[in-house]
Amino acid sequence: MAENAEKPAVKAKKPVNWSAVTLIVAHFLIPTLMIVVFYFYCNAYSFLMAFQRKQNGQIVWTLYNFEFFFNQFGAEGTLMKEAFLNTLMWWSIQMLLTVIGVFTSFFIYKKITGHALFRVLFLIPGLISPIVMTFIVQRMLSAQGFIAEWVMKISGLDRPPDLLYDARFVKTWLIIKSFPFALATNMLIWVGSMSRIPESVIESAKIDGASWVTEMFRIVIPMVLPVVGITLCSNISGLFSANGGEFLYTKGQNGTMTLSTYLYLQVYNTSSSSNSHNQAAAVGWMMTIIIAPLILITRRWMNKIGEVEY
Repeated sequence: MAENAEKPAVKAKKPVNWSAVTLIVAHFLIPTLMIVVFYFYCNAYSFLMAFQRKQNGQIVWTLYNFEFFFNQFGAEGTLMKEAFLNTLMWWSIQMLLTVIGVFTSFFIYKKITGHALFRVLFLIPGLISPIVMTFIVQRMLSAQGFIAEWVMKISGLDRPPDLLYDARFVKTWLIIKSFPFALATNMLIWVGSMSRIPESVIESAKIDGASWVTEMFRIVIPMVLPVVGITLCSNISGLFSANGGEFLYTKGQNGTMTLSTYLYLQVYNTSSSSNSHNQAAAVGWMMTIIIAPLILITRRWMNKIGEVEY
């Protein structure tokens, strides 16, 4: 009886749709190759370059590039030390502008008198093409611009200075120029996050007699702490890439060199037969060693904050 029982029907396997397989492979093949070549291969190769040096047409393994880095960093008047100090200066300015951006965003969020005008004024620099903005700033700060005439009268100079090529003024005006751009970026982030806070929470604080200081530091900022953590992590990851746009305006001349501009010029303006590429790789190696632990610590702190739900 059991032998005569009908066996369950075996479902026939569906034929492979080779057209769909080919489409999927073609869709992912080029992006995968680009990641492998331009990310994994380039990073692995630059990692090895830091330990290589060309001598008499031969590649030798050495720690000379790291020795070069510490010698340049420790000596006075070297271009690398200038670049490092300027980079720290710009990073400190960016952190300061982040704090200023929080206050600016808070008052725009509170819709003070003229908040719509301030919002537009802060956003205009971000709406203009960087090429056009660079041209406008160069013309304004040139010796023929009205600002140079004003600086000449204030400083008692004989002729208008070219503010982008005079070492006495270039850093100051690059810092002034960076303020509206940084505030515009911060304002978009902070106002957007503050706008998500329920109005009922703010109304309850007002009923309890909370001032704007209490509202800002004890209600608003604690409720946007995740954004604070993300902004802090982003700023720390950009510690050694901080700059004031000096590459567009001065190419790092007149005491404005930063590490990002220095590394670019090391790679772009030298031939592959020199050791400049290897020295740049060693600098990048040292930057990674310093930045990676800082980012991990910041990330650990962000995880402790957790999500703020409301």
